[in-house]
Amino acid sequence: MTVLLGWGAAEHGTGDDAALQLAAGLALAEDSPAVVVTVVPPGPISATASRIDREYLQWRAALTATRQAEAVTGLRRAGVDDVRTAVVPGPRCRRG
Repeated sequence: MTVLLGWGAAEHGTGDDAALQLAAGLALAEDSPAVVVTVVPPGPISATASRIDREYLQWRAALTATRQAEAVTGLRRAGVDDVRTAVVPGPRCRRG
């Protein structure tokens, strides 16, 4: 079994590590790997992104990497050795 931990890329963490502790407990009980997964909004549709789009994407990537590193550190401190990360683009909204 692989334990998936949905981890937000919010600029300020909520301080609630209950999900992290649950994932660590499950991974340790099953001797399973844990994957920290963050869903991010899809990038711009246009092939020619503006400077602001590029800056936003860089900021979002840096924030996501920082938040995922925090989760990985927390899982490893709890004793989970096999921890991976994944970033998944969210769905595009259709305008009707």
